[in-house]
Amino acid sequence: MDKTSMRHKIERFAKQEIGDRFPLNFEEAKRIYDLAKTLADDFDDDVLHAAAMLHAVIQGEQDFEKKAALYASDFLHSIGFPDEKIKKVVDCIENQMTKGRPKSIEAKMLHDAICLDFMGATGIAKLSGMTLYQWWGKTSLKDILELWEDFVADACYKSLYLKKSKKIGAWKRKFVKLAVKQLKAELMLGEVR
Repeated sequence: MDKTSMRHKIERFAKQEIGDRFPLNFEEAKRIYDLAKTLADDFDDDVLHAAAMLHAVIQGEQDFEKKAALYASDFLHSIGFPDEKIKKVVDCIENQMTKGRPKSIEAKMLHDAICLDFMGATGIAKLSGMTLYQWWGKTSLKDILELWEDFVADACYKSLYLKKSKKIGAWKRKFVKLAVKQLKAELMLGEVR
């Protein structure tokens, strides 16, 4: 199977499995892939593409990274994706979040792109749009404020690996800190409950 038809099968499967559930939808997978490609120069684009497209095929479950990696692996085997590349895709997906410890350049690129996507305006839009209770049990603006401070401004930023990611992350972190400052001021005024 040629590279183009392999990519089409991966994207079609991702679109079918992920769908249009905001915020972790097919649009987000494409955005993650496009951002990840800018973070380094020497990488296996087949691995990065498959990992980015399939990183969210399982969502909102305990150990979703491992489940998504297994599901992606089974699918990639079924379409004849090379075994040595499947192992790399699995590593990328298993280590995608802040607690992950990516080793390969592709895994670091995916990890950092996901963290960067949670930061700045995109992060605020994603976190505001998702069911915060389902994911983190957040039920108030004070809880959301904690999430922005602890996860977005700190955990995502501190877990970045690549130099370019850290530069972009510093810029996005500054934005999040301004948003947090504004929300704190609004909560202290009692205008937002």
